[in-house]
Amino acid sequence: MYVDYFTTAALVDELNATLVGGRLQAILEIDDLSLGLEIYHERQRHYLYLTADPERARLHLTEGKLRRGVTTPAPLGLLLRRYLDGARVVAVTQPPWERIVNLDFLTPEGEFTLVVEPMERRANLVLVENGTIRECIRRVGADENRVRQLLPGKPYQAPPPQTGKLEPGVLTEDLLGAVLRQAGDAKLPQALAGAVLGISPLLGREIAYQATGKPDARAISVDPAAVWESYQRLVMPLLAREWQPGVAQVGEVYARLGRCQIAVSEGVADKDGTPIASTLFQGETDAHGNVQLSGTGALGDALAQLLKDKLKTASGKAPRVRADTFGYLATVLA
Repeated sequence: MYVDYFTTAALVDELNATLVGGRLQAILEIDDLSLGLEIYHERQRHYLYLTADPERARLHLTEGKLRRGVTTPAPLGLLLRRYLDGARVVAVTQPPWERIVNLDFLTPEGEFTLVVEPMERRANLVLVENGTIRECIRRVGADENRVRQLLPGKPYQAPPPQTGKLEPGVLTEDLLGAVLRQAGDAKLPQALAGAVLGISPLLGREIAYQATGKPDARAISVDPAAVWESYQRLVMPLLAREWQPGVAQVGEVYARLGRCQIAVSEGVADKDGTPIASTLFQGETDAHGNVQLSGTGALGDALAQLLKDKLKTASGKAPRVRADTFGYLATVLA
């Protein structure tokens, strides 16, 4: 699951609204690279999942209680329980134009920051006190990175800042035209991602598609005015932090790209507000009448089968569909 700058910004806003002021009640080691935090705030328990797995690095809230998955505690887990058990969450922040989340905690011994770096193969979770690394979930020595070591006792250094890029808020139509001319025959998404801070290849593809109808259009062949209009329509609300969930038309995207990735939660509902789970299969219900999924892959499997039944490839066959359930986040790949 790719997490870009604006996705991280939306997540930071959600975590600030949900967790700040809460107390850390439990720290769980889910596996060798993943943690679960139980935070009690406003008479409700919230569960935050963090992972430095390079294949699926991310952090997000979950609906259900997380479970411990390791028998032998790791050094980071031991220190987190020693220093942060009972700590107060005081802030959730994001460095400018970075995909990093800082979780700030206040304890009787002082302030600590748990730095979450969900950057694919470089993903890490780092406990920092007064600018010094106390421990990491994945230690990085000089043999792996001569510029930036992540080791206990070392000063914490953020990743090197991106240089030579424009901030998206200062980009103008004229500057965009210059970017396109300089990019030449390069693909438009790569040209935008390489020139403008915060623009990921995925967002660049959407800008390109809305401007030209082709997600991989060449920069040299596009109408700058159309790209500028698409850029303003998509990026300006993000800069204003106006987060609006998007709806993907699966068949259209699959026909256009030959693939489609969808992320849904257990509570996904139809246009009438009826939970999809209750319409796809029968199961035990809770006190509120909701189907109990209990972290299983039942919803993902049912959605995968629905896509197989409804979609057809160019050859007339059902597409290959895989459903993965990450904790309580179901992702369906078509």
